[in-house]
Amino acid sequence: MKILLVNKFLYKRGGSETYFLSLSESLEKSGHTVYLFGMNDEQNENRPESKYYINNIDYSKKTNVLSQIKQGLKSIYSFEAKHKFEALIREYKPDIVHINLIHRQITLSILDVCEKYNIPVVFTTHDLVCSCPVGSLLTPTGETCRKCYGGHYINCVKNKCIKNSTAKSIIAFIEESFYKIHKSYNKIDAYISPSKFHKNEILKSGITNSPVYQITNFLPSGTEYNLCKSEKYYLFLGSLTKDKGVMTILKGFEKADLTDYKLILAGSGPEEETLKAYINENNLSEKVILTGFVSGNKLEKLTKGAYAVIIASECYENCPYGLIEPMAYGKPVIGSRIGGIPELAIDGKTGWTFKPHDVNELAQVIRKSSELSAEEYTVLSESTLEFAKEKFDSHNYIKQLESIYTDLIEGKQK
Repeated sequence: MKILLVNKFLYKRGGSETYFLSLSESLEKSGHTVYLFGMNDEQNENRPESKYYINNIDYSKKTNVLSQIKQGLKSIYSFEAKHKFEALIREYKPDIVHINLIHRQITLSILDVCEKYNIPVVFTTHDLVCSCPVGSLLTPTGETCRKCYGGHYINCVKNKCIKNSTAKSIIAFIEESFYKIHKSYNKIDAYISPSKFHKNEILKSGITNSPVYQITNFLPSGTEYNLCKSEKYYLFLGSLTKDKGVMTILKGFEKADLTDYKLILAGSGPEEETLKAYINENNLSEKVILTGFVSGNKLEKLTKGAYAVIIASECYENCPYGLIEPMAYGKPVIGSRIGGIPELAIDGKTGWTFKPHDVNELAQVIRKSSELSAEEYTVLSESTLEFAKEKFDSHNYIKQLESIYTDLIEGKQK
């Protein structure tokens, strides 16, 4: 098969790109021809089809009002992406298009090209932006909200959901309303959700009549599933942001009051200075370590040595790689009961869960985990490893995907 993979970023940047690049590699190893489409960036791999990539767009930069209006319109329907995508389609003639993160920079304009050339489209949903304009089901105050379900996107403006900005929320409202009128989401032939939770939310929102498949994210081919010797520290991997619950982790660990264990927070982000201040004010510098951003061998060493991994997200996570990667080493998981996390952190099988924001319950779980005997810990680690082997195998993932691809291609031909 000739497969065109689409994502706004084409270099390793986060979990979505980890999935995207691993998918490209695994499909090629399975004998398929893979093409990529996305934004130009100096970090991209040099490929023949890069001549069709769109210009890099960074909406985080401050611009004047006129530029913001132009960017807003471009974020709804990009003619640049549409025209360059069509040129790529005409040269390489893919059998199927598999989209990932495309909202705002690439936009759904490329779906009109796929419809024109009768090419089936698969969409892996890494967030819920197709159901909720902000993609998180959370208002700026952190409350759960599904008021936009059924196409009632005006609620995004009422709550100023996009960065607490009326102007940006209006643009998101126009964007989603346009897609509703244009029936863009029904131009996607199949959706793939990495978690059951996200699949159910897509179905509840009623955005599409197309089938939604649940397939858990996979780990790259060649991943070694091995138990690794654990040292006495708990580990968080990810961005240091409020929605990741990093302060909850810090306070929960402090309250657990463990004598022999440390906490390592591996990552960077806007909460870093707040965490440093709390650590200093509460004399925790010998117990809590902030590593900053880590990658490569250092990240691998940290992950392999962890006693357990903690994720305290307060947003509706899908299927985070910050959990599934350590599980390949048999690392038990302590996770908040929200989104797709409980599908990975299964009480008594792969770890433990706790209520989001609940410092007391997290502290109890941390203490409970630290009190396991060596035999109990080994049993739990082995169970976690077996779960990872079964759920995250790349070969099984590609087989399921190939089946979906084949059915869609045959359906279009008929």
